[in-house]
Amino acid sequence: MKIKKSLLALAVGVCALSMNAQTEATESTVYDFQPHWFGQAQIGVQETLGESSFGKLLTFPNGQIAGGYQATPIWGFRAAFDIGMSRGSIKVDDLARQKWQYDYASLGIDALFDVTNVVWGFNPERLVSWNLIAGVGMNVAWHNNGANQVSQRLVANDYPALAHVWSGSLWRPYGRLGTSVDFRWTDNLKIGLELQANFITDQYNSKHAPNCDWYFNAFVGVKYAFGTTYTKRTVSNAPAVVEKIVEVPVEVIKEVYVQAPVEEVEEEGPMQRDVFFAINSSVITVEEMQKVRDIAEYLRANPESKCSVTGYADKNTGTLAINLRLAKQRSQAVAKALTQNYGISADRLIVSSMKNQDYQPFPNDTPDYVLNRVAICICD
Repeated sequence: MKIKKSLLALAVGVCALSMNAQTEATESTVYDFQPHWFGQAQIGVQETLGESSFGKLLTFPNGQIAGGYQATPIWGFRAAFDIGMSRGSIKVDDLARQKWQYDYASLGIDALFDVTNVVWGFNPERLVSWNLIAGVGMNVAWHNNGANQVSQRLVANDYPALAHVWSGSLWRPYGRLGTSVDFRWTDNLKIGLELQANFITDQYNSKHAPNCDWYFNAFVGVKYAFGTTYTKRTVSNAPAVVEKIVEVPVEVIKEVYVQAPVEEVEEEGPMQRDVFFAINSSVITVEEMQKVRDIAEYLRANPESKCSVTGYADKNTGTLAINLRLAKQRSQAVAKALTQNYGISADRLIVSSMKNQDYQPFPNDTPDYVLNRVAICICD
């Protein structure tokens, strides 16, 4: 009876402290952005602003190739090279409209601003993304023979020559504003449409105007990201807790505290995570990357700690040379993820791998021998 009374008092005492009404726990997916390089290849048309209705000075094809770096989910940078043709025209009195075209190329630096991730948050599996573009660079134009011929024709008919006609090549700085819409095909490949408005100093089209000259580009093309662009993890959301106070006699609570045993808490030992790999692979999967994150969080929370990372391979598959190489690559892959993705200093890592196949961390006489495709991480 004494025991039953104590257990009853303990149960009532816990109720006296709180009664918790909990809702069902839920899970959500969290995406972690990974900085990466990318390349672009595009083709399109150009419309040069001039004394003509829209579409009359259209040229095709114009092309653009670019390479850049996506530093954050919002900001990226690229170097872009464009090449193609521009056009000019003039109409004076009773002469027929005079047109000419010339070649150009430009090289510039653009800043990329991802509006979609700002408004709706980072989600690399989203189908459509929208970017704003701003940049500067240098434009060089050549083959302006057509403008020179038009200028001579104007003079021959007693009209003023083109005010800024030029020969050879013409170098001018330019500015760029634009926007792009990308459609996700895979994690690394996107198909996109880009619109640009480029402004350049007067003289570009050989005519004089009180404002700068403009040309507009419309491109369609592909954008390819190199390497891993993000990792994905599932997070459990803690259930909501509503506290309800219940009055219980003080004597009952006192009896609970007197008779309730005191639990001894053991000190936690070294942290260990086993990062497993597929056969003949040293690529860390999305699921196993969560273990690497655990290690990084532990090392951040314990600045004096170090971590040994040891790579292994399953001796039942592959040759000795292949297994030794795989074991080394697996430990290096974990170390690289810790330093590059999570900012852990390399001097806090002790990286090694098996030197022979005599030792396997998991028994080879059980179905678990495939677990030897692993990098074992132990943090002191």
